[in-house]
Amino acid sequence: MKQASIPYLITIFVLLGTLSADYPLMAEHLMGGEISYTCIGEDEYEFEVLIYRDCDSEGAPFDNPGYFQIYDANGTDFGPLQTPVLAQMEITETPVCGAETVVSYCIERARYEFTWAAPASVDFPVTVSYLRYSRHPSVMNIASPSETGAAYLTTIPELANCNNAAKFNSGPPRLVCSNTEFALDLSATDLDGDSLVYNLCTPLIGGNINCFQPGYSLSCEGEYFGPPYAEVAYEADYTAQNPIPSLEPISLDPQSGILTGIPTAIGRFVIAVCVSEYRDGELINTVTRDYDYTVSECTSAMNPFPSSIEAPTGSPYLIQPQLENVAEVQWSPADSFEDPSQLDQSLSEAGSYSLTVWTTDGCIFTFETDLSFYEAPPISNENLQTDINLKMQIYPVPAASVLHLSLESSQPGPAQVTLMDVSGRSVKRIQTELIVGSNQLSLSVYDMPAGLYFVELFQAGRVLPLSCLTKFRIVH
Repeated sequence: MKQASIPYLITIFVLLGTLSADYPLMAEHLMGGEISYTCIGEDEYEFEVLIYRDCDSEGAPFDNPGYFQIYDANGTDFGPLQTPVLAQMEITETPVCGAETVVSYCIERARYEFTWAAPASVDFPVTVSYLRYSRHPSVMNIASPSETGAAYLTTIPELANCNNAAKFNSGPPRLVCSNTEFALDLSATDLDGDSLVYNLCTPLIGGNINCFQPGYSLSCEGEYFGPPYAEVAYEADYTAQNPIPSLEPISLDPQSGILTGIPTAIGRFVIAVCVSEYRDGELINTVTRDYDYTVSECTSAMNPFPSSIEAPTGSPYLIQPQLENVAEVQWSPADSFEDPSQLDQSLSEAGSYSLTVWTTDGCIFTFETDLSFYEAPPISNENLQTDINLKMQIYPVPAASVLHLSLESSQPGPAQVTLMDVSGRSVKRIQTELIVGSNQLSLSVYDMPAGLYFVELFQAGRVLPLSCLTKFRIVH
């Protein structure tokens, strides 16, 4: 037993919003939660509790006040403590990894804070929990979710110096895309510099059909809601380590906290992430995030180059993918490139190529293209308009910062626009997809030196591939 001279204490923060009804309702749309704490004195702690729910929930609102259970190692009850919602906000979630989805999602997050000073009679470790019944009925990977509660908890160990719990660095994303590789950063920071180890764990159960909100005196009086807490029951083929069907197994890196996978099933799935704190090789605490992830069909908004490219022989084909927020790239097959880690590449041989891109926000994409070369006969502008009616107008001339192109084509398909200097050297090249009729493009030229340039528009036609060349000048 650890002695402390500080008396039992709870501090209540400013109340935002309206108190809940006299009797709690079933919170069927809670999506998850987590608890962390900071030591602010000898055996005195400040807790932060984050709870998530659907914006479109038809169940209970956030508990206001919220009730928190505190039990020591002997099962002595030092709670429940209650505190109002300190802050509540909506978080509009967009699909991760540059995708556009057919469904929009919104999350509400409530934040509770309270301080607690351990009395002299406490026996460590102490378990602090928030319990609520029940989970979202559409969760697919656990049995009877609408009849299964949730327990979010952390522990305070007995140490010579009081502990600071690990805290997740960012909020959890709600939406991931099916058949798309994701890499989610679920890492945490520990103020004490303890070693952190990450693993997928089993969500815990809190509350029951007769006690939706443990700690609320009208519904739960006399019941024990301390540890240990039961684990949820998984549906067949699901486990803590296999929470979502995936082309490659869902994996959580134990050192970095990066969660990866390629989900193949659409729906809502509960995932629990445990962050274990080790000091001098000894486990002292575990912080858990229990959260619902939704897998949705998404349409990629990224298209850096066409899936098939036809280029004239005579010179290598310069491919310049139009991408943003790029952290790292890798072309394959690697032996086809002098440096496969460079984004822009000059390709001399026909074949199938793929580009894997790691973005600065932790996403991973793979794009593929088939490149072929053909012998293009000399052509003139007269041939151009006679054969496929491919036309181009450019403006303004001269151009200072942006060059606009108005294109007319009688057939759809991939096309390429190349800007060349007077020596014939390519200085900028983009790929696009033309539709039948009018097409509008804009090219940035502010970073190009003043001088005379040529614009080449190329489209591989079904009968005869054609090119046209137009002259313009850049002035600054």
